Amino acid sequence: MIDPLDIECQCEHCGKTYHPLKRARTSTYCSRECYQSARQKEAADYSMKPCEQCGKLFGPQPRTDGRPFFRMTDFRNRRFCSSKCSTDSLKLTMDQILTRLQVDPKTGCQIWTGHKSGFYGLIKWQGQNRVVHRVVWEHFRGAIPEGLQLDHTCGAKLCCNVDHLRVVTPRENSLAATSNNMAARNHRRVKCPSCGGPYSAFASGVRYCKPCRHRVQMTYQRKQRADKRKEP
Repeated sequence: MIDPLDIECQCEHCGKTYHPLKRARTSTYCSRECYQSARQKEAADYSMKPCEQCGKLFGPQPRTDGRPFFRMTDFRNRRFCSSKCSTDSLKLTMDQILTRLQVDPKTGCQIWTGHKSGFYGLIKWQGQNRVVHRVVWEHFRGAIPEGLQLDHTCGAKLCCNVDHLRVVTPRENSLAATSNNMAARNHRRVKCPSCGGPYSAFASGVRYCKPCRHRVQMTYQRKQRADKRKEP
């Protein structure tokens, strides 16, 4: 086993030769005073640098535990002057959102390429989960009236081109020509798929086929009369 007293090192600060302890063989200073003096000299010689978020100049900051030397390793890796600027840097800006839109040269759609939730793009905007096309619309065209929705006239749910969006009611959005839900498909039907006859409508606006409805009612009534004859 190697004796720690047989190892000689040279202090990086004062140049003195010393024997490091067994538990601190990787130390490059002969004493704690040399270590603190070297750190203070390094902090004094180190220049200021600007914050990447606000542009404010900042330098090495002393430790919060009261020790007299500075955290130079932390300062080399730091990019922001405070925790607030670090948090603000994680927030999306409109320029960052627009860089994630890919333009389709054929249709002119600006397709969102980031995170998706279902059919729509989803981002964290001002502390809330928002769909991307609504955020882009509010940035360029203003707030959306309460109770109204945005309809994609191009049919692409990930499109954020404001020229392909329009403000409509929830019913208009559900029955739009580009929608493929059951309500929209039934709304686009002009004739009954069973008999080809025209549709009639109740006072409430619900459509129905009069011949098919009459046939179903007659079948039900015949069955009821037949069941009554079989009763003792």
